[in-house]
Amino acid sequence: MFKSLGHVIQMKPLVRTILFGALLGPIGISSLASAATLRVPDEFASIAEAYEVARAGDTILVSSGEYPGPVRLHGVEDIALVGLRGATIDAGPRDAGISVLRSSRIRIQGFVVEGGATGIAILKSQDVSVANVLVKESRGSGVSVLKGKVVAIESSSVEGAFLDGVRLRRCRDCRLEGVSVQASRSGGINDKRSRNLIVRGCEVAGSGREGIASQSSKGGLLERSVASGNERNGIRMRRARRWMVEGNEARANGRYGFFVDKSRPIRSADQLTQTGNVAEGNERGGFEVR
Repeated sequence: MFKSLGHVIQMKPLVRTILFGALLGPIGISSLASAATLRVPDEFASIAEAYEVARAGDTILVSSGEYPGPVRLHGVEDIALVGLRGATIDAGPRDAGISVLRSSRIRIQGFVVEGGATGIAILKSQDVSVANVLVKESRGSGVSVLKGKVVAIESSSVEGAFLDGVRLRRCRDCRLEGVSVQASRSGGINDKRSRNLIVRGCEVAGSGREGIASQSSKGGLLERSVASGNERNGIRMRRARRWMVEGNEARANGRYGFFVDKSRPIRSADQLTQTGNVAEGNERGGFEVR
């Protein structure tokens, strides 16, 4: 059909792609498009260098050691950033340690993130997973999610954040599961104006304000979580709608264990106790529903 392979190479890119696809067949195409593992520092000296060549489906695998931040995942799809035991990102004083902006199908796993204006910032992104991460001593919030969709934060810890441990704003279909927040100077988990948020199996202790707080959110689930030793209320809900609150504990908080204000369908303390919520040793009382 062609005199030589050179004839194929000289053709336009679209025609050349179709012809190579026919010649290679499905197995050849699959091997060309296979995902790569980019190893830091074995193959790339820094996370930034690996990121520059990463393509959709690739994994950036980071070995133990300390690496400078910030790490920016901006405008990308289907990238995994995985830290092996001891992989630490030093965020520096002004930037987020890891930031995800306008991206989708992003997985972040296994890092320690120290310092930074924010430990991990997720902005206007969807299908983002953060797991087995420790965020320490951030100068702002430990983890911040703004206008995220289908963002999951799992089995992770935030320690000593200057502001909120986890801050959520206008999120949809997001989930916190097995998250621990310790000694944040402002709130522990602080949510506003989200929809269909799930907070399950989380623990917040020693925060400077509320332990777990949600305001003006709709369609949420708070279950099997613990708020203890926080300066204000253990669990605070204000103008929340269509929330289920089940099997939570609020102990030894500076005000009420549960403070629910103008939220439906919760209309009485009995509703909270009947769904397995427990409040003990709080300064002003266990349940306050207004």
